[in-house]
Parts: sequence; structure tokens; C-alpha cells
Amino acid sequence: TLKGGARMAQVSSLGDFGHELETVYERLVSGALTSTPTLIHFMRHAQDIIAEQVEQLSTQGNSFFATDEMDVLLRYLATGDDTVLTQLSGAKAVADPSVDSTPVATAS
Repeated sequence: TLKGGARMAQVSSLGDFGHELETVYERLVSGALTSTPTLIHFMRHAQDIIAEQVEQLSTQGNSFFATDEMDVLLRYLATGDDTVLTQLSGAKAVADPSVDSTPVATAS
């Protein structure tokens, strides 16, 4: 899985975010959470963030922490209140220092 692969590669920014998103999906399936338009909008945004993290990892050799999204997601999981999902500040995410930005040599 993306989450498992990211954790094996020690890309905690991607692995941690993926883990929390997986928690949302599991709670939706179990009925512990209810799908709302706000949740759907946030989850689509989260998928875009993951795509950006993967792209940056691929092109720059590092990824970024989606700090605002992660904070909002954790507050949502703690409260179940989907209004917190609209509280993104839009601040720039920070680079993930756990990822070595040295390019990996590939076999030709």
C-alpha cells in the first residue's frame, strides 16, 4: 500500500497522513462516521495533497508534511465534528526532514 511503502521508505509525512486518512475510511465503512459533503470535499483535497507529496518525492527526493490538513484531520477524528474540516489556514506545508533529499541512483 502507499501508506506501508511510505513507512518502509521512512517517508513519515506521507505514511502518517495516509494512516489517518485510512482511519477515516475505516470509520466510514464501520458506520462510526457518516459521509457529508464537507467530508467528501476534504477527502478529495487530501487525495490531491497525497498526489503532491508523491510528485515532490519523485522529482525532488523529499516530501512535505501536510501540517494544516493533518491537524484538521486529527481534530475531526477526535470530535466527529465535520465543521473543523473547513478550518484550513492555507499555510505552506513544511519539508519532511526525515527524508534524505539525496537523489537515488538508478540502474541503467
